Amino acid sequence: MSDYRVAVATWAEIRALLAVRARFRVERGSGRSTKGADVSRSVRLGLFLVLLAAIAAVGAGSARTLSKPQDFDLLDVSRNVTEPIGGFEFNRAPAAGDRFAIEDDLYRWAGTKRGAHYGHVVGLGTFQTSFGADFSHPATVLFQAQAFLPGGTVFVEGYGRTNPNGPSHFTLPVIGGTGAYENARGWISVRDLGNGESSKSNVHVHLIP
Repeated sequence: MSDYRVAVATWAEIRALLAVRARFRVERGSGRSTKGADVSRSVRLGLFLVLLAAIAAVGAGSARTLSKPQDFDLLDVSRNVTEPIGGFEFNRAPAAGDRFAIEDDLYRWAGTKRGAHYGHVVGLGTFQTSFGADFSHPATVLFQAQAFLPGGTVFVEGYGRTNPNGPSHFTLPVIGGTGAYENARGWISVRDLGNGESSKSNVHVHLIP
């Protein structure tokens, strides 16, 4: 039974008990009931038990959030369709403060093959340090990204060191989520595939409640 149907059933029971209580109050006042006090106590007890059931139903709804650690791998594939931000198009060496948009698709990890489509990512990268004019050293980038997955979303934010020549590998903290991941914490590890120019990465996700 859905949470909505449980709530409707619960409040229907509460209304029925209130109606019973009101009827016995009338009967007791007219002298037609000699057990009004006992019935009133029973009704109060019944109301208490039904309210406990309502609280339990709400708790059952929240129990669908993350309840145990989860580890899984995804394939991240860049869509390469984002609009430049502030005129920066990677046609020059990035400078501190340059930003770029992130729009990627996520697939189930299946080794050398692409698994089923699993979601997508929207985010932003901001350079704190650059590669240098001659692209001679790694740059530090602040990543802020939200992954839209079945059942909810996961938000990550943190700094990564990206290489100008060759694959990059960095770990970002999970700082929150929505839906099934509302109580999620943990981290993701992003590892570029191939020589780093394939626009594909392995993402290992580690979530804890």
